[in-house]
Amino acid sequence: MIILKMPFRLLIYGILLVVLTCQTNSETNTHLEQPKNNVERSNNQFESLMEIIRTGNSYQRVNTILSLALLDHPEVVPALIDLLKDENSQVRVYAAQQLYLLSDERSTDAIVAALRDDNENVRKYAAQTLSKIGTSEHVPALVEGVINNLPNPADPKIDWSIRVMLEAVGKLSRNAPPKIINLLGGITGEKEVHKDMWWFYEAVAICLERIEDKANPVRHKDCVVLYWGENYPGTFFYILPILNLRFVHTPA
Repeated sequence: MIILKMPFRLLIYGILLVVLTCQTNSETNTHLEQPKNNVERSNNQFESLMEIIRTGNSYQRVNTILSLALLDHPEVVPALIDLLKDENSQVRVYAAQQLYLLSDERSTDAIVAALRDDNENVRKYAAQTLSKIGTSEHVPALVEGVINNLPNPADPKIDWSIRVMLEAVGKLSRNAPPKIINLLGGITGEKEVHKDMWWFYEAVAICLERIEDKANPVRHKDCVVLYWGENYPGTFFYILPILNLRFVHTPA
């Protein structure tokens, strides 16, 4: 009886071994195929979204850009960079917005170029992106962005891109840029005060207040133009620390 049981047990063990081996091989193959399937699925999704962006109407394109930025695909950032050159300003705005959220250093050069865009929101997102991934090397481009988009005293509407660019300069700059210091003298260079442009002077004041540049103080007469800011508590609040930290009081 014992002799009969032993082969039977061995047979059972053999069957179990074969089943387990087959199962293990199947799971191994599944794991090997899964990454391949994921890559293929990601590629298909990317191409589908890009097709909509290329051929869809304005509404479809901008909303698809949001979906594109969520996709885990290596070509997402390059695609968004290309969209910064699109003729549709809203497409450029959404592309710039998503590049800001992604803050990928591969987009740095394109973001610097976007500071020259004629759309205020594109410039704003570009400046915000440089605040996150930029360095002091990008300060000149930000300064030029401010200079090239100076508000018109005759139509002093708030340009948020200028405010954000100045904030970025204040964050990234090691020394107070002379071109920014000169803006304290007024847009026209005649030491004029344009009270409707309080937002601009305030942005300049905040920018300089954030830069630790005691080695290059600004003469008092160059900032006297800002004393009207006492009529605007928010502005005057930022002017005071600038005067205390960096401004040399010289005779007029």
